Amino acid sequence: MENGHYCVTVQRLRDENDMLTREYVVPWSSSASGHEYTRACRRRSCWYCQYLARQKTRKKVASWVAGLDREEYRFVTLTLPGDWYPVRSMPLAEQHDNLMSSFRSWRGKRRYRGKPVSGFACVEHTANIGEAGGPGQWHSHVHGIFRWTGREDLGDVRRTWTESVDRGMRKQLSSWTEGSFTNDSRVFDIKRINDDDIGSYLTKVTNYVTKGSAVMADEAAKALYRKRLSGWYGSR
Repeated sequence: MENGHYCVTVQRLRDENDMLTREYVVPWSSSASGHEYTRACRRRSCWYCQYLARQKTRKKVASWVAGLDREEYRFVTLTLPGDWYPVRSMPLAEQHDNLMSSFRSWRGKRRYRGKPVSGFACVEHTANIGEAGGPGQWHSHVHGIFRWTGREDLGDVRRTWTESVDRGMRKQLSSWTEGSFTNDSRVFDIKRINDDDIGSYLTKVTNYVTKGSAVMADEAAKALYRKRLSGWYGSR
């Protein structure tokens, strides 16, 4: 079945007391002018139905951001740590699963400390192209707008995130260098929300699932199939 099909309902009167209902698939090329009269098929392969779903998410998040108390929320980015951490060289499917399990673990640590994560988050995967334009490594991170009240030791936040990703490697690096190097100085970033457009930036994952060359697009299509890339967390 081609992408862009829609399921429409046709009703045909048989007699005064009996009506027959029949469904069939109409190609986009023949139903484009009257799509508002058709019933969305909601298939992931249907580009228009997915466009409508993403558009709905974007509007919802943008409306939510516009009404936020910006003194209580911050724009947060969580990035996987760099070299020495095996996760950075994993294939995308494994890296994504590791990122999500790490995010879940980090939220648990925050909840245990009495600072539960509340807000909206999305996952972004960037393809770093290798030599001669060939496949390189993936750079995966979580963007989120979370409730963030009061002052915190950001060094401790950074440490708990890295330990959620790979506690053993961080401990080993710290031991080797007597605490002077753990290669996680850039894994956490937090900013004030100064612009309504940050809602559009946050939901850019609804426009695409990856950034980078088409060289790695096939891997992304397979690795992220039926994966959750955005969602609401906590009470908001």
